[in-house]
Amino acid sequence: MPGSAYRYVLELFDQDGRRLGQHPVDPDWEPAREWLRFSTLCQALSGSASSQGPVDIQPVWSTAAGAPYVGSFRAVMTLDSHDPRPAICEIPTAYLRSLAQDAATGLVERGLLKEGDTFRYLVSAYPAATKVESHSTCRFNTEEVSPPSCTRVTPLATLQARATPFGEIGEDPFPLFVPEAVLAEGKARVQRAGPVETGGLLVGHLHQDAASGGPFLEVTAQIPAAHTEADKHRLRFTPATWQSAQAALELRRRGEQIVGWWHSHPAQAWCSTDCAPEKRAACPLSRPFFSKDDLLVHRVVFTKAFCVALLLTHLPSGTIQFTAFGWRQGMVQSRGFSVLDPSGSLAPAPLPSPTLGGNEHATPCTS
Repeated sequence: MPGSAYRYVLELFDQDGRRLGQHPVDPDWEPAREWLRFSTLCQALSGSASSQGPVDIQPVWSTAAGAPYVGSFRAVMTLDSHDPRPAICEIPTAYLRSLAQDAATGLVERGLLKEGDTFRYLVSAYPAATKVESHSTCRFNTEEVSPPSCTRVTPLATLQARATPFGEIGEDPFPLFVPEAVLAEGKARVQRAGPVETGGLLVGHLHQDAASGGPFLEVTAQIPAAHTEADKHRLRFTPATWQSAQAALELRRRGEQIVGWWHSHPAQAWCSTDCAPEKRAACPLSRPFFSKDDLLVHRVVFTKAFCVALLLTHLPSGTIQFTAFGWRQGMVQSRGFSVLDPSGSLAPAPLPSPTLGGNEHATPCTS
């Protein structure tokens, strides 16, 4: 992967505006590149784009402060020589949130911030004297591959007729369908696991709508994750987990591919039994969130822009809430989905707003 033409620096401030320091960062732009490639593929399926090419990341200067301060980023991909129009995707500065969080953790260790303090950050960009190669330990191994193929041309309307929407469907980049049977299987496994996290892999098909040409994702089954290492705070997939899942997928012989994963948060095991019911109900640990470990798994393993994740939060009340996450603008964000063939037995209550990068331990939070 080529280096960036710019080097980036974060400036951190406390909630009173006091400057806390500068921190050079080396962003991992591959999720943003993958998102633009997938977005272009979606357009190509509809006939408005023809090919793919290398993706360049450019800073967009802040309209308020001007250069070198960054207001957003722009992913730009040159199409084939017969089409002079580039494919473009805007990426917000929130893309660097995890790097700012890491920088804030260092400030906590130095005593400049306290755990739980609010801080703010600005992003600045400077031309790089030389191409900078990535040396981050949290980085993708990439190779040039063909874009994901929609092996099935299917009328979207046929699945919509069998499904009940759940979540903010209107904001989602492409439709996602999950059978109620998959949710029921996950719920049963979560109840059996008790205070320990559990999970599995999601398999299915990436479809092309016969009418519009746009893509949509159908989950067809879940493969329970075997040979994992788990406790009440995290779930770790081992090499044996992947071998077992791949063998199960091959035995199914249905042309499916791995399209994501699911796991649980046993929130009922995180709360003290001495906690008052009203306090437990308002506990932030009972809200659906993707922890830093969850984000790392999704970024490293489920890199394709159509990959999704389901979170099953086991509340102190005994209720299990279902939340979906997926890629948008190169970032993992909450998203809606539709339940296929619903019977009504799993109809979940309205969800509070999910959060990202949360943890059971207090850490500084950005605003």
